[in-house]
Amino acid sequence: MGALPGWAELEAAVPQVAATMRRYLTQIGCVLRPGSVGGADLALRCFAAFLVETVPEVTSIAQVTRRHIEDYKPWLAARPGQNKPRRSWRDFFTADLLDGTQAHVLAVIEHATRRIRILGVTLHPTGVWTAQQARNLVMDLGEQAHQVKFLIRDRGSNYTAAFDAVLADAGIRTVLCNVRTPA
Repeated sequence: MGALPGWAELEAAVPQVAATMRRYLTQIGCVLRPGSVGGADLALRCFAAFLVETVPEVTSIAQVTRRHIEDYKPWLAARPGQNKPRRSWRDFFTADLLDGTQAHVLAVIEHATRRIRILGVTLHPTGVWTAQQARNLVMDLGEQAHQVKFLIRDRGSNYTAAFDAVLADAGIRTVLCNVRTPA
């Protein structure tokens, strides 16, 4: 299957599955942002396309088994356009503490999922501390580290060659932007 089918095509192929999914989208549309509903719409159409293509005997959501769900992930990974490199953007921001001091927080935002990871908090960020946070990030990513292809960062003095080397060892390319330039 090349392009992802629309709801009309899915309703013709698996009417009960498509109807259940569309009811769900209508329900979450009342409480979630339009972008979130759009993402859910895409994910559900993709799963319905998987059912049509690989297990046509499934005609309702009630018939979906754990095995179908487990088979879905490799099917999805094999689809064209699904293996886009994941990008992360990282930067420091400050947090005012109750005693008036400012703590520096190192955060990473994964662009694809909008997931935010707080890598660490310190009163005095240094290159050594930042490099250790990169090591911690690579350890936290574990088996998923190979999915992250780029990390966008500024040219701030806290990002030493050691920081870039830790990421390069994990196969993550560092992309530089100017100091104080929003990504």
